[in-house]
Amino acid sequence: MGVASTKIGARWSESSPGFVTLILKNDSTVNSSDAYKNYESISVNIDGDIKKFPVAGATELQSSDYNTVTNTIYTESTALVIIPLEYLRNMVEAKDVRLRFESIHRYDDGVFSRDTSDYGQKLAKARIIEFLKLIVQ
Repeated sequence: MGVASTKIGARWSESSPGFVTLILKNDSTVNSSDAYKNYESISVNIDGDIKKFPVAGATELQSSDYNTVTNTIYTESTALVIIPLEYLRNMVEAKDVRLRFESIHRYDDGVFSRDTSDYGQKLAKARIIEFLKLIVQ
């Protein structure tokens, strides 16, 4: 994803074929400044055109038990955002796509328009393209 610590995934269902649920996820520890992220929305900037999508429901916050090896507690924040399927297709076809993950009192920005990292690792866009190939419409 670029700079943002939020990971992004997607889910589709035949019961709502015109929409996709984006899954926003942040893994951290209680020692971090953003141990939990309470997501409010995601803003998508496609070639300068910005659209904002609110989170569907509350962010799910989870934590592990205390880990005696690493001396910390691992945390996880997960939120769902529903967007039109066609809009997701526009995101993967556009040249410049930037995302803003907005949570209470802060935001993180990321670049979605890159397929691979500097080390050759597939980023979110490449995986979303694979996901879209699985949807038959």
